[in-house]
This record gives sequence, C-alpha cells and structure tokens, in this order.
Amino acid sequence: QTSIAKACRYRDAIVKAAQEQKISPHLMVGCLISEHTFLKNRTDDLVDLAALAGLYLDPSIGYAQIKLSTGRGLARQIYGADLEALGYEMENRIIIADLYSAPTAMKYMALLVRSIITDYKSQGFDISDSVGLICSSYLIGNSLSRARSHRLVSRDMRGDDLRPGVPTRAARRAKGRPAALGARGVGLAAGRR
Repeated sequence: QTSIAKACRYRDAIVKAAQEQKISPHLMVGCLISEHTFLKNRTDDLVDLAALAGLYLDPSIGYAQIKLSTGRGLARQIYGADLEALGYEMENRIIIADLYSAPTAMKYMALLVRSIITDYKSQGFDISDSVGLICSSYLIGNSLSRARSHRLVSRDMRGDDLRPGVPTRAARRAKGRPAALGARGVGLAAGRR
C-alpha cells in the first residue's frame, strides 16, 4: 500500500489529531508520506519485530514511524504520570501497541509535529506553514538542536539575529544617518548616482 493510500485510509484519525493539536492536517500527511517514502525498508521490519519481542532497540515503529524513546515522552504527555507507575516493560508494551494502532499513532504524530513547531518558535522561527522543514525535522529528529543551528546559521550568514524585535545589522548601522543616505550611506544626498 502506498504512503498516499495510507494517508487517505487514516484521514479521519489524521484530521482529528491535527485539530486537537491545532495544526494543519497537511503537515501530518507530509510527514507520513515522507517517512514511508524515504526511510522504510525490509531492515525496519526486522527491527520492529525485535522491538515487539522485547529486545531493547530504539526502532522507529508503527504507522507514524516514531522511535520508541520519542514515543515514551509523547505517551507521558497523553497518559500523564500514570504510565510511569506501570514500569518500564509495561510502558513499552503500551507505547508499541499505541504506535501500531492508527488512531492513537496519529495522536503521537500530531504531538510530535506540535513539539517541532514549538521548538522552532522558541528559537524565533514560525515554521507552522513550512511542510518541508517540519517533515525534515520529523525524519531526522532532535528538532530543538536543529532549530538552534538554524538560528546560528542565519545569524552568521547575515550577521544578524533574525528573531522578531532584534534590529538587523543594517538597521543598527543606519541609525542616526539622514534618511536620504539609507542603510549603506549612498544616494543622491551623498552625491552619487
């Protein structure tokens, strides 16, 4: 079954989970399609079976292809402290069952997409409409570290801190100059054409 067919098959679960997290369902469909198109292979099936058998690996499992360690953090958001009280083995079994149940897996996926958006927002970027950036962060993981890297790279490339409310280097240089000169100090007032 193709990833687009899977997305259509779980449309209701995707829409419901997206509405709960106040995100666009298109972001989830993008993540679902990219995850199943680029990274799923036969080895993944063997790793999934090992995880189901109770061998500790940190595979990406289920419909949403979420790592077991990531699923643990998301499950605690869904179930609260009650989940930890069950113990490690039972916690893993619940998470694995959830990730193989499409409606619940879509809840996990929506939570993960929401956390990616929040991580980038904490670094001054609103990526809530950027399907490509969200999908790549979903595939690679560690979105807070990636968001920090993007902030540092954008600062280094322009010499500016691009967060809202922080003046750019050009704006700081232009401060106090006559308006006709502009940010670079050239123009008709400077005698140049």
